[in-house]
Amino acid sequence: MATTRWTDVVARIIEVQPEDDPAHRLDHQDIANIILRKSNYMVAMYNQDILRFDVPTLFLPPILTGALQYNLDICFGFVFDRHGHVLRKYRRAEDREALARQYGQKARASAS
Repeated sequence: MATTRWTDVVARIIEVQPEDDPAHRLDHQDIANIILRKSNYMVAMYNQDILRFDVPTLFLPPILTGALQYNLDICFGFVFDRHGHVLRKYRRAEDREALARQYGQKARASAS
């Protein structure tokens, strides 16, 4: 697996931002906040039992495999806008629960 230094990641993201909108340019803190916001959102959904990782037929403890984590990261990428905010259509509790069920099923299916 290739690794990249944080400074290189930030430099590349800043480099590819549009030049015409200086008010919305991201800096290193904005980038870190966006990444952490997505992770914290997923953890919160798990802690509230909205997102579950247990296998209903096998009496095993919940397991979050690397493949499942990867799939969830991809799925949650579609929940946020380019500024790292949750899309309006997922802000109501009912919508978040439906989203969690949908993504949980897809992630479990693709990880097995």
